[in-house]
Amino acid sequence: MIVGDLNFVLHNSEKEGGNDMNSSAITVIQNVIQQIGFIDLKFTGDLFTWSNQREGADNIRERIDRSLVNVIWFQCFPDALVHHLTRMDSDHNHLLIVFDPCKVKKKRPYRFFRGWNEHKDYNMFIENAWKMLKMRIDADLHDLLVGLSNDFKD
Repeated sequence: MIVGDLNFVLHNSEKEGGNDMNSSAITVIQNVIQQIGFIDLKFTGDLFTWSNQREGADNIRERIDRSLVNVIWFQCFPDALVHHLTRMDSDHNHLLIVFDPCKVKKKRPYRFFRGWNEHKDYNMFIENAWKMLKMRIDADLHDLLVGLSNDFKD
């Protein structure tokens, strides 16, 4: 797996603004990638992963950050997906690779069942849960305040 700023585009559609791409250079890069058996992983998010961050007609955007894998890797993770994350404090987007998007667990919504409050120990469960939560919040708050006081001492 090769991931990162590879500094080339594979198609004319992966560049916007600036000088036109040399189509023969693109063809050479495509041929090399094909000959060594690499696959460009599918992605979600903005097409362009780099910007010169200029305004108007001077703005250039390109997809030069990518993830290339060989066939064996792809057979192990056929559903892998690259997420182009939002650009922050850089001229490049960060890449997040999810190896098996189907296995990413989504948080299930909380559901209250009316029968729970009919359980004989319902009130005790609720009281204990609140006590544990309060103790955790108090401990976290205490740790935060101790950390801040140590910071101010320095």
